[in-house]
Amino acid sequence: MDETRKTLYREAKEIGAEKIEDQLMDISDGTDQPHGIPNDTNRDALRISTRKWLLGVWNRERYGEKRQIDMGVTVNMGEAIAEARARVENKHKPSLMDTGEVIEGEIIDG
Repeated sequence: MDETRKTLYREAKEIGAEKIEDQLMDISDGTDQPHGIPNDTNRDALRISTRKWLLGVWNRERYGEKRQIDMGVTVNMGEAIAEARARVENKHKPSLMDTGEVIEGEIIDG
């Protein structure tokens, strides 16, 4: 796709989003009706939520929902170090092969 065309399209979307922002304010303030005649509040709520949804879809970065997950993790460093030391010590323990001990057994072919 042509980069210039892409840029123009994005700019048009941004302008359209700003227009919708103005509409949201007018609808919520009730100033979008001629002669100040109020609309049905349920219909106004639907008009607002529809426009907010469109903004989130058209420009997710600016208007979309942002989800953040906060996690708290506590690490007991004393326990972690003790476990690490135990692993190192077990790694350096001599095996039966290293000690010269022999385990007698019989090999059975299945």
